[in-house]
Amino acid sequence: MFTWLQAANDVSLKKKARLFFLLNFMLTLITAAGLLYALAYHDSGMPKNFYAVLCILLVVLLSVQVVAMVYFTRGVIRPLAEIQAASRLMADGHLETLNHVKRADEIGSLGENINDLAINMQEVLLFVWNHSQSSRDLLENIARNLNFSLEAEKHSPAGENGVRKDIRKMHRNNENLKSIVMSFSYFEIKLEDEKMVSDYRQESGVKIS
Repeated sequence: MFTWLQAANDVSLKKKARLFFLLNFMLTLITAAGLLYALAYHDSGMPKNFYAVLCILLVVLLSVQVVAMVYFTRGVIRPLAEIQAASRLMADGHLETLNHVKRADEIGSLGENINDLAINMQEVLLFVWNHSQSSRDLLENIARNLNFSLEAEKHSPAGENGVRKDIRKMHRNNENLKSIVMSFSYFEIKLEDEKMVSDYRQESGVKIS
């Protein structure tokens, strides 16, 4: 039993929903068939129109189940799939890909929370970018005052003290940090040529709610 539960955790929610409605549909058919059989062969005193009413109720019940399956697929499965796809893109660094599932229920709240998370992450990364720019300017001023280049040399000059090496190392680390920040794509912001520019030409059609 426990093995079955573990295997069920690896099945997608869409497949679980389809299996649930299919089993429910079959159970309804089996129950109705058994009831009709019992009434037809064990209780002949029932009025004839009773079977017609029972069949109509069965059709209505099955129709309700079909409508419920369609509603669940469109109202739950599909929005969750859209949120999953958008969050996957965000995790890959595409912070401009915001969820546009706007609803008043828990699914809509989940989409808004993921959007807020992406926007907050963008703000943090841009904050790091600004400080890395300031750090680079500061290191360049220090190197200029000490009369040496920040670029690493293959052979360090004889007698070079450890301060210059440390400053060069700080510069490399700062540039690596900037490269990481530039590897992300942002909402209405672009980092180009060591500058942060606004980009309103994005055609994502996504609006921040």
